[in-house]
Amino acid sequence: MNPLLKTLDLPRFAEIRPDQIETALNQVIADHQAVVRSLVENEPVTFAEAWMPLERAGTAIAGVWSVVSHLHGVADSPELRAAFAAGQARLVRNHLQMMQNGALYEVLVGLSRTSEFAGLPDADRTAVEHMIRDFRLSGVALDPEKRERFAAISVELSSLTTAFGNAVLDATDAWFEHVVDESLLAGLSDSDKAMFAENARARGQAGWVVTLQMPSVNAILSFAEDRALRERVYTASGTRASDRGPHAGQFDNSERIAGILALRREAAALLGFADPVAWSLATKMASGAGDVLAFLRDLGRRAKPAAEREFAALASYAAEHLGIGDLQPWDVAFVSERLRKSRYAVDEQEVRAYFPVENVITGWQDLLDRLFGIRMVERRDLAVYHPDACYYDVTDEDGEVFAGVYLDLHSRPGKRGG
Repeated sequence: MNPLLKTLDLPRFAEIRPDQIETALNQVIADHQAVVRSLVENEPVTFAEAWMPLERAGTAIAGVWSVVSHLHGVADSPELRAAFAAGQARLVRNHLQMMQNGALYEVLVGLSRTSEFAGLPDADRTAVEHMIRDFRLSGVALDPEKRERFAAISVELSSLTTAFGNAVLDATDAWFEHVVDESLLAGLSDSDKAMFAENARARGQAGWVVTLQMPSVNAILSFAEDRALRERVYTASGTRASDRGPHAGQFDNSERIAGILALRREAAALLGFADPVAWSLATKMASGAGDVLAFLRDLGRRAKPAAEREFAALASYAAEHLGIGDLQPWDVAFVSERLRKSRYAVDEQEVRAYFPVENVITGWQDLLDRLFGIRMVERRDLAVYHPDACYYDVTDEDGEVFAGVYLDLHSRPGKRGG
């Protein structure tokens, strides 16, 4: 059996292959479409008959796709990327086909008007009400031509968004600086240098390799004494996948950004919204763009004086003690660390030495036990998708397993940020 279809079990990562994604989606999408047809034909009016089959079918799709999406995020490969893109397009089309089904919409509206519905728990009523709202936001009330255009826009937006993320990942993995003179890494800890040495070994090179993975970027910007190196890393990180970044012609996202914005404007207009902001806020607490801007501007007014004071203190310290007369963005983290050490005798690198990952995980486990009475018990009998990853059963005070956690702490090529 296709391991992706065992959605009630933990993912069998060792058995999952990109060529299994299409067949798994074939089944769960077909099952979902059969449920929709049955609801439209039978027009049930009870929550158990009108809502629950739809939720179960949607959960089956989510069970397959959550595993695929996770692998796409943490173990990217050309084959997986292609299968993910094709599957994502199919799922968007299937979702829009359901959300633009006027007959299904009427079934849910009919459910919402029954006497039973008024007595349902808040969570059940809210789920149905939000789905009815989302039907409208998906173009169910549009005329056929506009409905078809909205669906096409949705598929294209999904494709562009996925391509945008792929370009950022590829640009991150493509840039590196090979260091052969250790003096260039002055100020960095032995553990950071070991990380850079491991990067070099992974590429079959001697010396050290600085990358755009966040642990590497943070180490350079916070501790590297070589200002030019800090500038190169900051600039490469901040401009990756842009028209000004390294490998710009290969990974430039500029046209994708323009395309995404244009399509969002068109989709919002089709639905009768003034702009994409109004469309987005239709599902959020803020009543309009003015509320959002007022909040942000008020926050800015409150934060700016403190930020200006802190920046002035950094600039003064940098000029007086570090010979940096023109404080730049790539200097801020470095100067902040030096100022903290000078004023408060706090050395971040010395503090980090007391918190190796093993100690942090043990402390985390103890804290969860003391605060909530739950324990994290590592399982070594389960296949994971990478040697860095591990799995923990979550048990209650009686030792009963009620949840599980995959832990994957380290950055690496092919793994997306966040």
